[in-house]
Amino acid sequence: MSIDMEIAVDDLGTLPLYPPRRRLVDLIPTFLISWIRKRYSWPKATPRETWAVSGLMLRVVYQTQRTTALIEEVPKAYFLSETDEPHEPGKTWN
Repeated sequence: MSIDMEIAVDDLGTLPLYPPRRRLVDLIPTFLISWIRKRYSWPKATPRETWAVSGLMLRVVYQTQRTTALIEEVPKAYFLSETDEPHEPGKTWN
């Protein structure tokens, strides 16, 4: 069972702070609503469900950006790169 839901990532920033009003459909228990959707091919999500999933996706996008920024702040590991000229035995580095 899948719910038909279209969410544009670019529009996540305009998500309202509070969810849409509950409708009668939102008050049906989950186990009944999944049975109704499966039985009657009713895969369209309610506005409240769309709002909840959009909020979750907005949080994921925000956390990803925050994590990426924190990773970029960490200093890079120091390592020795290979030189253009191979090291010759007996040659000293000054």
